[in-house]
Amino acid sequence: MKELKAARHNNIVNEGKWTNKDHLNYFQERLAAMRAKREYYEALFKEWELQESAVSLRDNFGQLQIVVPLEQIMTEIYLGRTNGKVIYDIVPDGQANVDELQPAKYALQYFLDGNDKDNFWKENKSFRHCKSTYGTGIFFTGMRSYKDLRYEIKDGAEIQGGTDLLSESNFNEITHESWFFFPKNIHPMDFYLDDSAIGQPDLQYAEDCIYKEKVSFKEFELMFGDNDAIDKEAYSKVTTGIDMDERNENSTSIHQQEIILYYYFNRVTKNYYIVANEDNLLIATKYLYADGKLPFDSAQHYPNENCFYGRGNPERIKDLKYYMGELLQDMFSGAEMSNSVNFLTGNDESLEQDWTV
Repeated sequence: MKELKAARHNNIVNEGKWTNKDHLNYFQERLAAMRAKREYYEALFKEWELQESAVSLRDNFGQLQIVVPLEQIMTEIYLGRTNGKVIYDIVPDGQANVDELQPAKYALQYFLDGNDKDNFWKENKSFRHCKSTYGTGIFFTGMRSYKDLRYEIKDGAEIQGGTDLLSESNFNEITHESWFFFPKNIHPMDFYLDDSAIGQPDLQYAEDCIYKEKVSFKEFELMFGDNDAIDKEAYSKVTTGIDMDERNENSTSIHQQEIILYYYFNRVTKNYYIVANEDNLLIATKYLYADGKLPFDSAQHYPNENCFYGRGNPERIKDLKYYMGELLQDMFSGAEMSNSVNFLTGNDESLEQDWTV
């Protein structure tokens, strides 16, 4: 285990000797450290969520308890109440023929496609909502590559019939690589930052990070079922015993298994892990970003120079909201009292009768 801890300080001489178990142990150590450091902020996130979602209600005595929806108002002003689009256009000049330019080419194609523009808008809107509520928005800016084999007829090959088309000797085998760019908003509760870098605002000062996502069993199968790079034993542990056909008496499915995936990125070693349910290492490899940065970007809503997490609307207006609520509560209670009909009843023994005013 000393080798694993040494790697945290960039001494990775022995890393080539690591087994999958070593990589998994290292991931679990890092997740535990990041999770422990973030625990305080998780409590704040839940507090802001409750504050933002609170509404005015009447108590058991019929008295209206006023809650001013300041957060919703500020968020609507910030985001806009109608759906919108990203207003831009990109016109590429020339053609990317060099291998190193292929990721840029596919990124441009993403933004040039009208459907992807709309998808980017939705992710960007979610990013802005998280930023205004939790103080920090986090955006995944990564890409994925997919390689497949294609064949072209060799120069000079004579194709005269169907049998010639079935002969491998007449074809050159070519490895074709495609890139997929999918910018994505990451909820702060689904992101774990290097515990030693949480005391400052720049994500790129972090050595490593983890983000998680929930996927259904069917999605998990589509993502990894036919992927030869995935550890088949780990994949089998995740999928074995999952009953996707749980039914009620009307033969309607009532259950869908969820699997939590963790993606680990290390900026220094370039290590990239995918782990399912915290203890099944599906793959341990190197990620493909050559710029030396983590494939994430972040922004604070209101700046906080001493922490990765900025200040959102709920934190910023907490006291103001309380005082406004108290003021409106007093005004409303006074209005109710002045408009109500009050009866005083009593008994005058000298007159031997009850009275009412």
